Amino acid sequence: MKIIGLDSAVDEQKNGLVLFEYNNTDKLTFTALWDHHQDIVAQICDWLEDGEQSLIGIDSPLGWPLQFSKGLQDHYAGMYLGKDANAFFRRETDIDIARRFHKTPLEVSADRIGRTAFMTLKRIREISERSGREISLVWNARDNYAAGFIEVYPAATLLANKLDIKGYKKDYEVRLKIVTELKRRYLIQGIDGIDIAKIDHNFDACLCCFAAYDFLTGKSKAPEVITERIKREGWIWTRAIEQ
Repeated sequence: MKIIGLDSAVDEQKNGLVLFEYNNTDKLTFTALWDHHQDIVAQICDWLEDGEQSLIGIDSPLGWPLQFSKGLQDHYAGMYLGKDANAFFRRETDIDIARRFHKTPLEVSADRIGRTAFMTLKRIREISERSGREISLVWNARDNYAAGFIEVYPAATLLANKLDIKGYKKDYEVRLKIVTELKRRYLIQGIDGIDIAKIDHNFDACLCCFAAYDFLTGKSKAPEVITERIKREGWIWTRAIEQ
């Protein structure tokens, strides 16, 4: 099957997009980097064109906190919203990631990342319409889907592998060292001579693929119960911390 990694952003030039192949042999094979010659939606549609089962790992929130969405439904200017800002602005998955990795994801309801989430959902709809394929949010690796997507978080993927995230977004040498380690851990093939560490957005897109691989191979931490709240808010799929 195909695994697509999307480091999503509103600005087209700040997106990262990469394609890997996975054939159930515990190995990932690098296939292609987005070359920016066509827009993101068109590129993903091209990759989906042959009808092969595909999973897209997306670095972007895909839902909003339940208390936030419910709290604003009947809200008028000047009205009290409650005393617990964290409960209002954070999803259950954000709280889980912060507890496990001591790093809190950007809050979709309190930060500009909300615009990224909006754009991401718009792109998913456009991919479905252009490709003629239903793109489904996936909750279980065994679900029956032709093309699916999940939410992932590159920094948490690194932390789950006990790798230092300090400076990796800005420092090429740090990314290069991480690639060497992840290539060994994920049995990555096909990247010899391909500098996936050169651009940070492409590097994050690769981490999205690795998180999707963890999901497919049962290494991700799932919610104990997929409640109505989690269905509304979404879930960040990240592997359990390496022991």
